[in-house]
Amino acid sequence: MRRRLTPLRCLPYLLVALLLLTSIALALVDGTNTQRDSVESKQRVSEKKVDHAPVCDTKQPVPDECGLVLAPSSLPNAGWGIFSLRDRIRGTPLLAGDVVIQLTDPNVTHAQNIHRMLHDYLWSAEETGGFYEGRVVVSLLPGPGMLANGLDGNRHNVLPFVPAVDEGGCTRLDSPGAGAFTHYHNYTFFVQKPIAAGNEVFIDYSADWLKERKQNFVQPETTVDLHRDLDWLREHGKCLDNLKGGRSPIPHAGRGAFAARPLAKGSIVAPVPVLPIAKREAMDMTSTKTHNNVIARKQLLLNYCLGHPKSSLLFLPYGPMVNLVNHGGKKANVKLQWSSSQLLINSKNQSEMTLEDVWAMEQSGLLLELIAIRDIASDEEVLMDYGDAWAEAWAEHLLSWKPLPGSETYAPSYVQDDAIKSLRLESELKLHPYPNNVLTSCFYHYTGNVGKLEAPTANSKTDVVTTVRWNMTKGLFEPMNLRPCRVLERRHDKRKGTLFTVQIHNRFGLPESQRIPKGSVHIVTDLPRRAIRFSDKIYTTDQHLENGFRHEIEIPEEKFPLKWIDLAK
Repeated sequence: MRRRLTPLRCLPYLLVALLLLTSIALALVDGTNTQRDSVESKQRVSEKKVDHAPVCDTKQPVPDECGLVLAPSSLPNAGWGIFSLRDRIRGTPLLAGDVVIQLTDPNVTHAQNIHRMLHDYLWSAEETGGFYEGRVVVSLLPGPGMLANGLDGNRHNVLPFVPAVDEGGCTRLDSPGAGAFTHYHNYTFFVQKPIAAGNEVFIDYSADWLKERKQNFVQPETTVDLHRDLDWLREHGKCLDNLKGGRSPIPHAGRGAFAARPLAKGSIVAPVPVLPIAKREAMDMTSTKTHNNVIARKQLLLNYCLGHPKSSLLFLPYGPMVNLVNHGGKKANVKLQWSSSQLLINSKNQSEMTLEDVWAMEQSGLLLELIAIRDIASDEEVLMDYGDAWAEAWAEHLLSWKPLPGSETYAPSYVQDDAIKSLRLESELKLHPYPNNVLTSCFYHYTGNVGKLEAPTANSKTDVVTTVRWNMTKGLFEPMNLRPCRVLERRHDKRKGTLFTVQIHNRFGLPESQRIPKGSVHIVTDLPRRAIRFSDKIYTTDQHLENGFRHEIEIPEEKFPLKWIDLAK
């Protein structure tokens, strides 16, 4: 079942406010306390549209089997776009499912170094179910989520489905790869309206996102032709569907990228548009205190970035599937190179750009490519060389790694959902508690003071209690409606089976209109088991492990411009 993408809440002003709040202790949730899955911009139609659209390399036509390409958008001055090379019907997947990377509690001191990413490329974690990862969480959606353009007037033609979440076979008890890659994967965009061959793919940015930037761009009329000639696309585009995801056979790697079709030596396996990150410090998380010790952690996002040991610059790849490409060392079958079709905002080639030029970029025009260095068979894993610095750091991690205390009692929430069918009441948890890392969450949309009100007397210190019956409504099972709850009672209904009475609580990230007021108790009755699931408590998932591996992927020395070297050896 496909779901409708709800309005994008990751608006600039809201996000800035949230970032400023990360250094402040927010109200706690009521009642609750590898190797790794290894990109030009979404080019949203916004104030950044001041450059010429990128011009693609014409030396390597798109293969006949390819069904989706990256090419200059049909929208004026809109940068890159995604185009279909064949007719697509409603309900079919646009591309293979990709990863979602959760950016957690950005460090407010260094947030300006990722201002472009924060402003135009990140999505609300409520869209992906990642809001339990921290106090402030936003999601990166490589592929269509960061690459496709948007239109007003409900003219998008693809929508995403919720990601799958699991540890990719790398548990914290037995794998050094635990915490080194995202658990969120197979995030798939589905065709929501028929797409004709040659038409551009558009996603839903929400009316709010577009309205805020309306003064900076002009949206085309509905009659404007938003497609390109198929022959032109095959000559100028770059294929986006040569890769697919799957479980990697490499120890501790989790998931990997595999060839969707045979790929010839010298061919472009995937375009790799990248977004510059001005300073490495942007990968620092807001420091947290544990047992009176201040712990400084690095964002999981660092493992997906490209860089050089002697440069403060990092680059985030966000083309489809490229973040699943693992390290292969001498077994690598692809290499990174700068695209020869590069046209930047200031018309400079990347080799001519200074650090200041990169820092000043109002959009990303930087494009790398993964090139096959030998013939690659269909279904063969695609591997690149992450560089000597990465390999040395990984080797050291393997030697020093050992499971953290308590790993043997950790149980991911998705495992609990599969294993526990009969939910325990609050009274029963005293004798048979769930693992410390999980809590129960309910699909429920709070709309204020509704239901039966039981007000206390004037001299009473008892909380105000409201009781309402659970009701199934459209869109209720979307991730944004999942919130902490405590199971108080259960009863058996002859027609509906076992039904539960719960107390609903608040969680981080909820807008004020959906927060249960302080001093109020909100009770909901008649919830079916399918409306209640287990969730991991804040900061308990593998991406927060203190012994999780962190290191960027190295851009080869000969491919890294000397002008970008600014750090001592």
